[in-house]
Amino acid sequence: MLDTAREHRRSGSENAVASSIFEGTEFAPAKSLDLTPNPTNERLIPSAQTRAPQSQLHWRTPGLLLASFLTGLIAAISQHCLYKSLHLRSEERESTKTSLVLCGRAIAYLAKVAFAQCIILCYRQRIWRTFRNHALSVRSIDHLFSGTEDVSLLLNWEAISNAPLVTIMALIVWFLPLATVIASPSALTSGWRPEVDDAFVSVPTLNFSIESYKNYRNPLKMKGGGNKRSLMFYNTTDASATSPGWFDYYDQPSTETRNHIWKNIFSTPLEILNGAFDQEIARHKSCGGGYNCTYSVSFVAPGYKCEDVTDSPGGLFNKSVLVPEADNIYYADVNTGDYERQQFDMIADRPGGIPIGEIPAHAGDLRFEPEVWIGYAFNTNETLPSDSPFAKTWTHIYEQHIARCILHETRYALDFNFTGQVCKIDLSTEIIAPVHGFNFSQANNGMLPTEQWLSPRDDVAKYKKIAAYHAIAQVFRELLQGTIQLIPPIPGPTYPKPNSDVYKTSLVKRSGEAEADIMKRLEDLFGNMVLTLITQKFMLVASEEIVPVHRTRYRIVFIYDPARLWLCYGPVILLTLLILFTGAWTIWQDGTTFSTGFSRILATTRNPALDRISEGACLGNDPFPEDLMNKKLQFGSVREEVNLQANQDGSSGYESVGHCAFGDPTEVSPIRRGILYRGLKSIG
Repeated sequence: MLDTAREHRRSGSENAVASSIFEGTEFAPAKSLDLTPNPTNERLIPSAQTRAPQSQLHWRTPGLLLASFLTGLIAAISQHCLYKSLHLRSEERESTKTSLVLCGRAIAYLAKVAFAQCIILCYRQRIWRTFRNHALSVRSIDHLFSGTEDVSLLLNWEAISNAPLVTIMALIVWFLPLATVIASPSALTSGWRPEVDDAFVSVPTLNFSIESYKNYRNPLKMKGGGNKRSLMFYNTTDASATSPGWFDYYDQPSTETRNHIWKNIFSTPLEILNGAFDQEIARHKSCGGGYNCTYSVSFVAPGYKCEDVTDSPGGLFNKSVLVPEADNIYYADVNTGDYERQQFDMIADRPGGIPIGEIPAHAGDLRFEPEVWIGYAFNTNETLPSDSPFAKTWTHIYEQHIARCILHETRYALDFNFTGQVCKIDLSTEIIAPVHGFNFSQANNGMLPTEQWLSPRDDVAKYKKIAAYHAIAQVFRELLQGTIQLIPPIPGPTYPKPNSDVYKTSLVKRSGEAEADIMKRLEDLFGNMVLTLITQKFMLVASEEIVPVHRTRYRIVFIYDPARLWLCYGPVILLTLLILFTGAWTIWQDGTTFSTGFSRILATTRNPALDRISEGACLGNDPFPEDLMNKKLQFGSVREEVNLQANQDGSSGYESVGHCAFGDPTEVSPIRRGILYRGLKSIG
């Protein structure tokens, strides 16, 4: 069999495998080559033949170069688009937030892999150029082959000095994860940011007009059950509302009105409001969610307007009822001309105030709204002259004042500011007109003419609204009614003696003296008491209104910094593109592509000289013998021997063609373009 193989070898018909990896017309000088057949080789490669020159590049490596670069570029743009879509976006669910962050990192990793693949493919092309141009030690060749996997290349000066461009490529591959996987995701962070918007939200307000159409026979239902409560109780002339000329008329303030005012009159109105609005549920309802918000509401309601009439003639009383002429430091007349609850001489013995007999013409009429007259005196801390007629009982001068307060229809403007758990309310008022009263300049003892009385028979809507105003004012006036006496210091001891619930309010001091700004305090106190009705959802006047609400809230949102992302990707894309051009130029110059796979190692180490050099070195022995590691090798054409002859089939071929392999620098010659070199033939 061996003889047959040798004869077959000598015939030159199948043993030589020629492959062209370069284009050209010149051949390198040929050297003799011992081609003694080897049985093992013959089993591995049973047949070989001369392969015709190939002048075209295979598309795979150039295609991978371009595809990997484009993949990295698309991944970078995709990461930018993802982060841009997340900018200033809040995600409540932690799982979704984590998934979005991981998605960005996955895209960054894909970009790293793609750019690294592009650089590595170019790196492989360049190292073979280095192996052809420079004789390098086995150690340096090892380091160059594994440069993108083993950092030892960066410590090998021989490799660095002979292959600076290749070293730079490897260095970029090593630092690529810093820019892509580690640094680029830092462009997306999170932080607190204000979220500002405007919305139309249903907020609480007051609507006294709804009392105009209240009919106790048809109660207004509340959400969740129960009936809305009116500010007042009514009587009627006919409970069935069927008799001719029947009407309902005012009776008294409702129990709910009395309870609310008496419950809250002794507290600061702001405390009352905050008590109702500073809860989280109130903020969510008023702001339409977990926001801080500001909004304004306005409504028309009753309000008092006070003036000083100390020196005006014709009042309900004069200064003589006050200290020092008398012993009162507070004196109030608030019920003169008040509505009489008993409107009929005889009523039926059953609820409803149904009259018996003929109904008087003006029964149930609201003739006028009582005015509030308050006299007060306070100590000026000035010593009373000894010749004063009051020096026998008093030691100091008291300043006397008389205030007159008239109930007006008033426009209330409220500015609500919900911040956290606190509700701040700014109140402003605008006086419109007196509710229904009298003027002392008029005739008939100051009372309005009968034609101006409000009758429950005529304008029922107006009558009921004014009656609602009157009901609140009536309860308030009951608090003000009475006196506060001051026992004179001579003979003493001096102390206040209250005969009024006003002593418990903010209108007077603990000493019993009225506050110097009692008129302003009275206006504010009544106005705030009206305002607190907003908190009483069961009251008929407590309503809701859709208003524009300016809302703000701080939320944890994604924050994207595009400059930071492209500061990471910009250099990577630019360097990868330059390396891509370098690799493409190298492929074009060489006319072929290279790789570092086992098949390439198999083809480039077919050199008997290498076998002799490595005798005694066990496969996998580490460390490799130092003398072998320092042995310099170069890649080139090993012992070319060209002899053109005819093949058995009559076609031209090449006999004893050299092959490309690593070898001693003295035994290899430069690889030339266009020359056919022996290669492995695929079988089957």
